[in-house]
Amino acid sequence: MEKKDIMQDHMELVKKICLEMGGNDIPFDIFTEIVMTAVSDVCEKYGDSQTLESELRKKVGEKIKDYYLHNEKNPAGKLNGLDERIFLEKLRTQALNAFETIDFYEKMKEKENMLKAALRKANQDLKIQKARMESTVQSMEDAVIAVDREGETVLLNNSGKDLLSRESGEGAKPARSSIMKGFDEVFEHKRTTRKEFTFGGSTRERHFAGVFAPIAAANGAIAGSVAVLRDITEIKELDRMKSEFLNMVSHELRTPLTPIMTYGEIMSTRELEPDKVKKYASIICRETHRLSALIADLLDLARLEAGKKLELDVQEFDYKDVVEDSVELFSGPTAQRINVINNPGPVVIEADKSKLTQVISNLLSNAVKYSPGGGEINLEFRVKDNSVLTSVRDRGIGIPKEDIPYIFDKFYRVKDETVNKIAGTGIGLSIVKHIVELHGGSIEVKSEIGKGSEFIFSIPLKQGGKKNGEKEKEFVNS
Repeated sequence: MEKKDIMQDHMELVKKICLEMGGNDIPFDIFTEIVMTAVSDVCEKYGDSQTLESELRKKVGEKIKDYYLHNEKNPAGKLNGLDERIFLEKLRTQALNAFETIDFYEKMKEKENMLKAALRKANQDLKIQKARMESTVQSMEDAVIAVDREGETVLLNNSGKDLLSRESGEGAKPARSSIMKGFDEVFEHKRTTRKEFTFGGSTRERHFAGVFAPIAAANGAIAGSVAVLRDITEIKELDRMKSEFLNMVSHELRTPLTPIMTYGEIMSTRELEPDKVKKYASIICRETHRLSALIADLLDLARLEAGKKLELDVQEFDYKDVVEDSVELFSGPTAQRINVINNPGPVVIEADKSKLTQVISNLLSNAVKYSPGGGEINLEFRVKDNSVLTSVRDRGIGIPKEDIPYIFDKFYRVKDETVNKIAGTGIGLSIVKHIVELHGGSIEVKSEIGKGSEFIFSIPLKQGGKKNGEKEKEFVNS
């Protein structure tokens, strides 16, 4: 279709639009130019009637507005209606954009607040976890030390501070220098390593087992190392005491067996006078009792080590008989004289007779062994309220004050040159204490170097009959 024909078909529509939009006061030639230009620009592009009308209104409106804005003869108010519609349309568009922008920012603000809340919670959780971790590390008995790649300390708990204050056993070097060797091995070999250390202290040497592990960075490189060092002094001491115990037990078993075998062989191969037979038989009997007591201690120790309780065979008997039988056993050819003082007469008690015999025999045996210079041994027992109190006192070498708290520990022996020369297993007093406490009693020791020791224990007359809080009577040293 020709351009002229298109314009002709839509001319009435264009005129109507022009008049509606304030074109009635425009000169005819300009009005014609506006119509022709609008139709020429629009009609060729749009065939749909609704789209065409919309585009014509838009194009004509632009032309008319442009005319009034540039024409000095523009009558007052002719642009008002057009401007108002355009302004309102733009205002509406801008308002919609503004509302959309406000809604967008409100949503962004809401998301920002949510993110801030989540961040605050994450920081709070992180602080709680950090506090828990620090509290856990600081409360550990093991020393925890961490260093960076340059060897600077980045983590150190209280046990670690105490450890680093010690001196190394290697030429009195500080403990830090010895521990740093473990970190150096980690950095060199890039793997976990284990080392043992011996450090000095204010009281005695301490042994530590350390595990040194690398700390990996995000890129896989080693950023530092952490070490956990555990005090194994008690384990080392226990191993040492067990080794000594085995040696001592071997010796203690051979000691009574030697005279038993010797005198037994003499009696079986020779014709002896009655006095000698009696003497040799007495020695064999005494050493047999000694061997039996040692075996009883070993059996009790084995039960305790296995986590089993010692069982009591409770019966009623005269405690005086147990004391006298035990004293008679140790009243043979020894350099010590055993005195039973303040003998109160019959004392009926409910207890395990064989266990109490074991207790008194152990205490008398120690009194004899640790009084190498001879002297008297006093045994006293008396009834106090609902208990029988027993004291065994010697005038021997005594116990150092610092060793008294450990004297009832298993395998413990005083580290003294004089004591080391005396045979012993280190289990007797431990079993004595266990038997006494099993009866509901208690035991204590008083000692002074060079003046002797006194062991005092109490046993209830009837099982379960001891009064709470009752203290043992102090014996007058004779």
